Amino acid sequence: MSAASVALLGHRAADRACRRWVAARVRDLSGVDGSRAVGLGRGTAPFTGLLAERHQYVLAAGTPTRPMVVVRCGASGPAVRVDRRELLEVEPEIDGRFDLVLAIDAIRRLDTDEVVLPHLGWLLAPGGSLLAVDPVGPADWATVRRRYQTILRGARIEAVQSEVMGLCWRAPPVITA
Repeated sequence: MSAASVALLGHRAADRACRRWVAARVRDLSGVDGSRAVGLGRGTAPFTGLLAERHQYVLAAGTPTRPMVVVRCGASGPAVRVDRRELLEVEPEIDGRFDLVLAIDAIRRLDTDEVVLPHLGWLLAPGGSLLAVDPVGPADWATVRRRYQTILRGARIEAVQSEVMGLCWRAPPVITA
């Protein structure tokens, strides 16, 4: 077996592990009026259908090479808006806040965790969830975990696969007096 085929098999295994990890953590809010999700990053395209099944409104952004289109999921399913903007161009003032922010291969790619993680948290509605999956080599695992948990207090960091890290974080709910 060549090195290229070993790398390909590793990529496929990581892809399957990522799909299972995300599917197990995306709550079904399809029955919640106005539920909203956003998929950010190059790796979110395969999850658009899952998000559309579990939310009433879905924005897929962070793929600046693709034109903006609206994708209908099923004959009478919800519309998914695919927008040609960078991750940091999605803003609550323009796009609203989301019950779910899904970021796949987005945080480490930008190499500015201290900017990207707070921005992703800023996009969440109170009580909303952030799920992120990024490649992290074993040598960097402890450093990245510490940095992520410092930026997003209470974040859970999980192994999705040997070289892939998953982050789960819930935005604090609105506290009323």
